[in-house]
Amino acid sequence: MGNGIVNYALAQPYASPNTFFNMNNQFDLFGKTVILVGTTSTSYPRIMDEPMIAEPKPKVTKESLWGKIAVGLAVVACVACVAAYAASVAFTGGATAAFAPYIVGGMAACVGTYAVMNQANEDIENQEESSYWTYMWEGAKGAYTGAEIGFAVVSVLEIGAGIWQCLKGGGGKLGTLAAKSKSTVSREVSLEGESQADILANNRMQGRLFEQQEFAKFSSQSSNAVEQVTVKTSSGVKTRVDAIGLDSNGNVLINEFKSSVTAPLTNNQKIAFPEIMESGGTVVGKGKGIFTGGYQIPSGTEVKIIRP
Repeated sequence: MGNGIVNYALAQPYASPNTFFNMNNQFDLFGKTVILVGTTSTSYPRIMDEPMIAEPKPKVTKESLWGKIAVGLAVVACVACVAAYAASVAFTGGATAAFAPYIVGGMAACVGTYAVMNQANEDIENQEESSYWTYMWEGAKGAYTGAEIGFAVVSVLEIGAGIWQCLKGGGGKLGTLAAKSKSTVSREVSLEGESQADILANNRMQGRLFEQQEFAKFSSQSSNAVEQVTVKTSSGVKTRVDAIGLDSNGNVLINEFKSSVTAPLTNNQKIAFPEIMESGGTVVGKGKGIFTGGYQIPSGTEVKIIRP
């Protein structure tokens, strides 16, 4: 069969009713006399049955993976940019606003890049090339994880900065109260050796200066403003208010000035102010300006406490 030709022959032994079939001129059964009746041959294509050496697979190297690595890193860059923008919005106005986008975006880029390069190293080690989709997915997943880490880091820094500012007395409500308390203490606490009478006199002077300052503001925002008017509530409690006037609609405005954040209301003020809001009051004594004795203050009039 090596030459691609197969020969067939039909033979009939002499004086025998049997017919014999042979192949490639090989007579397997012979009689005493053999008569060759006929032959035929058929050609076939040459069969390639020789042993063959398989071609070796191309070796997977970092150079052969650069295209897929580049695609993965492009995805990482996109995710990092989006994360940085999100951080700039999320931390706007905070203590970390200036560098939050860099931390979040940088962490996304670093972790995403590590994920892409790690995939490449695994392919080289296993000598199996992963698809472009695998590199894109690993890059996106790594960058997202890095962004989450970045947000966590910035959040911790933001909380720490807020606590530090509060302790310094420089930020937030707690810091404001601390600063005001410090200012009040500096005004109200005397120098070493100062007498109690001097302390009280100094506090009164500070309080009066604050009243004058705030009354000037009150007068500019209201009409018929006067100071120090005594009001009696329906229950008979009397109190003196620091400023009273009318707004642009003719409604009564009342302010009480306290020169520090810690200065308390008097006992009468604690009772009278809520009662004036609930049921109004009456000006007693001579009064001042249009607020003469007998002037009726309507219910719903709030006594506003003004502090530094």
